[in-house]
Amino acid sequence: MRRILAVILAAVLALGLLAGCSSGPAKVPEEPAPQEEGPQGETPPVAENHLPGAETGPAALERPETKIDVISLEGQEEPFSFTLLKAENIGFTTYIPEDIIPTVVSTEEGDAVVAYTNFAGQQRDDAYLSFLLYREGITLEEAIAGTRELLAAEGYEFPAGTEEHRSHPWAVEEFRFTKEDDNSNYVGRAAFGNRGNRVFRVMTHMPAEFGDGFGARIARIIADMEWFTTAE
Repeated sequence: MRRILAVILAAVLALGLLAGCSSGPAKVPEEPAPQEEGPQGETPPVAENHLPGAETGPAALERPETKIDVISLEGQEEPFSFTLLKAENIGFTTYIPEDIIPTVVSTEEGDAVVAYTNFAGQQRDDAYLSFLLYREGITLEEAIAGTRELLAAEGYEFPAGTEEHRSHPWAVEEFRFTKEDDNSNYVGRAAFGNRGNRVFRVMTHMPAEFGDGFGARIARIIADMEWFTTAE
């Protein structure tokens, strides 16, 4: 019994010595305050989209593969067969009339879709509608300047004041270009917007006499555009 009491007493004394060595309550180490991220740690904001058509998400991929609809040509509504185009390299779908041939391409400049006329079974490479999503890192100013430079090198002119008459209300910038070549008068437009941080361009080019027929088809193709990808 005395041995047990001695052990208990020794334990009590040990606890007393530990308590006496402490001048106050034990302090819990403080966690370092969170440091604010500098410019390198900040996530750049995603730019507001400026695009034709509608952003419908996955529903854009679930549309019927074909449809029958009408296009107004010279005041008359003409029936057309349409086929769904899935431009997966850019991120949209749209319907293409039966006499338009689309081609999906990717270049160092970016990802593109070019749609050529095929009226009466004759494809015309000088009558087209193109969509181009520039690669990331190319600014709006660079895209516009590069387009103007390439067109000017091919002899195209830029009529003054055409920027005030917009054909594409979604566009941030737009301009018209013309050229007379081999007794043909060519007309076209380039419109620029963006999908997230990448510049997006719509460009048309055609002989002037194609304006009504091809123009109506272009308007329908653009109106039917639906985007299924999110901004980058």
